[in-house]
Amino acid sequence: MAKGRKAVRRKPKANPTGVLVSRAEGYGFVATAEGEYFVPHSAMAGAFDGDLVELAPISRKGASKGDGRAGARAGATGEGAGLPAARVLRVIDRAHDTVVGRYEVAEPFGVVVPADPRIPY
Repeated sequence: MAKGRKAVRRKPKANPTGVLVSRAEGYGFVATAEGEYFVPHSAMAGAFDGDLVELAPISRKGASKGDGRAGARAGATGEGAGLPAARVLRVIDRAHDTVVGRYEVAEPFGVVVPADPRIPY
């Protein structure tokens, strides 16, 4: 640090939180106090529909294409077009304690297919 300059500690900015509303296609939306965010399938981090989640907005620098908005990437023209994108950092509170589904045998193991199509498996 140069002589005569002082370091300023900044208070870390709180990440936005909100309830995730997911779609059967795998992506979701979160409405927060800062606004609504689009969460792509690859950024869900195991969160399910109705979960209270903490988000990290995807910055313009961090976006692989476009300007960090859902509508600017990969030809998105649907529901998420124009919304800022974010990724789920953590699930704060689960909306559901149990998952209802049917058991399917898939040799050499089985899998439970959820009855709710918004829950990925």
